[in-house]
Amino acid sequence: MVDLGPWLSNKCAGLPEQRAMIDTTGLGSGFAAENLPPPGGVYWHAGVPFRVPDFHGQADNLLLEGATVAVPRGPCQALHFWGFADWGLVEARLALVFAGGARRVAGLEFSSWTAAGPSCRGERLGPQSRIVRTRSRDVSLVVNSYVQTVAVAGEDDLVAIEFDDAPVVHILALTLGRPAGGEGGPTS
Repeated sequence: MVDLGPWLSNKCAGLPEQRAMIDTTGLGSGFAAENLPPPGGVYWHAGVPFRVPDFHGQADNLLLEGATVAVPRGPCQALHFWGFADWGLVEARLALVFAGGARRVAGLEFSSWTAAGPSCRGERLGPQSRIVRTRSRDVSLVVNSYVQTVAVAGEDDLVAIEFDDAPVVHILALTLGRPAGGEGGPTS
């Protein structure tokens, strides 16, 4: 599980008293924190652990705006993302950076948090909220987060991920899929 703390830049969920801080879409709305996994814990999805961000704190997600995220160096077979898009079906570009200097471009697709369910290739439904928290009130509406996996192929150890500028994609958590017997086990 990658610590995204230094790169968190947006607040997508909160408690009723935090409604003024929530701004998932630029319109001042987001998930009701009490409908999501408890902050600081681990959310498991199909055998993959994700570190749950602090939905009760300040920023709780990485808004893709050109960030470069350093990852624990090591062999990597897959990147497991927990996130969502503001609207539509969005594909963001990632540059996978390897220790030997090699780079590989990959795509990451997410559906809108307001979509009826997963719409992108390989996407799986993650935690849902039955409330949209706006600046003025709570609205009864089911909204979704998703889990998406990106395959990694490289001869050297993965050291960083460079995200393009796709400010409608939100990453809540990232877990590296390590080879069996690798450092940190099959996921870290």
